[in-house]
Amino acid sequence: MSIRLTSQEIASMITTDVLPTSVLPAAVIPASEGFVIEGVEFDSRNIKGGELFIALPGEKFDGESFVVQALKNGAAAALVRQDKLSQEIIHAASGKEGGYLFVVKDTLQAFTDLARKWREQLNIPILAITGSVGKTTTKEILAGILLKHAPGAYAKKSFNNQTGVPYSILKLTKDHNWGVLELGMNHAGEISHLTKIAKPTLAAITRIAPAHIGNLGSMEAIARAKLEIIDGLKAGSHLIINGDDQVLEGELKKIDTAHLKILRFGSSREHQAQISEINSSFPEGGVTFKLKLGSETQNINMRGAVGEQYAFNATCALLAARAAIPEISLVDSITALESFTPPDNRLKVYHLKDGRTIIDDSYNANPVSMHVMLNTAAKYISSGKKVALLLGEMRELGSFSKAYHLEIARAISKLKVSALFTVGKETRVYIEENNGRGEIFESYQEAADEIKKCDFEILLIKGSRAINLDKAVQLLLN
Repeated sequence: MSIRLTSQEIASMITTDVLPTSVLPAAVIPASEGFVIEGVEFDSRNIKGGELFIALPGEKFDGESFVVQALKNGAAAALVRQDKLSQEIIHAASGKEGGYLFVVKDTLQAFTDLARKWREQLNIPILAITGSVGKTTTKEILAGILLKHAPGAYAKKSFNNQTGVPYSILKLTKDHNWGVLELGMNHAGEISHLTKIAKPTLAAITRIAPAHIGNLGSMEAIARAKLEIIDGLKAGSHLIINGDDQVLEGELKKIDTAHLKILRFGSSREHQAQISEINSSFPEGGVTFKLKLGSETQNINMRGAVGEQYAFNATCALLAARAAIPEISLVDSITALESFTPPDNRLKVYHLKDGRTIIDDSYNANPVSMHVMLNTAAKYISSGKKVALLLGEMRELGSFSKAYHLEIARAISKLKVSALFTVGKETRVYIEENNGRGEIFESYQEAADEIKKCDFEILLIKGSRAINLDKAVQLLLN
């Protein structure tokens, strides 16, 4: 299923100027009638035929560099910036490949406009997830629960920024029964912008952690930035929060939320969803916990998950699903939880043919998520396993970087790991606090080459995205 829009509809949905096309051959001007696009893409490699290709500005390459290829791949039209419009693009659009051109001043703004206007045409529940940790996993669990109930769509990968959120909205169709979005940020104001585009009917905040604290300055500022998700909620909408998070609760009290229905999950009996008796099974894997939701109590076994945090992610997702669509079956929901498989790079387990195990948590890292991973390592060590660590720097910590890296270093020193490998200059303290035991590398390739020689039973991998430890995982798996 893809969205279908006529050229007139597209032009009417864009508020940034659709510029005069007198300079273009008539063949490449959007047709006055009968012209329809099916789907929207900003990656030319995803063009299958009939889509509108959005040429977005990029750090290394602008989207206009790929318009010709997108048309060759079958794009029906392309949205391009006037100052990037080249004769090559015009020639391709008027040549045998064909394709219409929308010429605007700002393609990102036009893309945002399309998403905002399309969202206004959708009369379905839209659930938006944010938080410093766990938002992608919670989004995946939530989508799995909702899919047991009815067809819908959700943000793939971590499409949670100024391009990913509009793209995810434009993947929703009027045949869907629900949509799930993920909202991320690096700076204050970004979630406010995204939630006003998404206009969610329900919002959930997983947890506050010192991710991006270098940009925001304090945990309280991070909580305020996450609470911006309220800006897109209408009166009567649900806001779901981690009731155990005291920083989040403290900042929430400073905001007028009288118009919202607030639900909490966590360990307290007073929460609408209470978690208790969490147990992680090591070395076999799996997380069990007891969940009390309203008057119902259930024992849940997430066989594919590793780490106690999955109990909180799953409970947040289940509470959100039931709040948005009350008729959802609890039995079906639990089935979805118990069959859940973690997304790539988020405590995903790989069992190698030689009997060893790699646990890939390389997607990103902050002090809270790093402690979670080290707790997981500690459980494996206590079960008698020979555990090795590959750790990368934690980025975007600013002036707090040295203190947080030292905090993690001291936690590592309490573990009896069989081997320690690190990447990035800030990780030198990990080795220093570990009595000099360990090796530091400049790149993930060097680290992977050395790890191949290492004797371990369990290897846990975690670091900030910029360190590229996900590529080290692939080298090791290959």
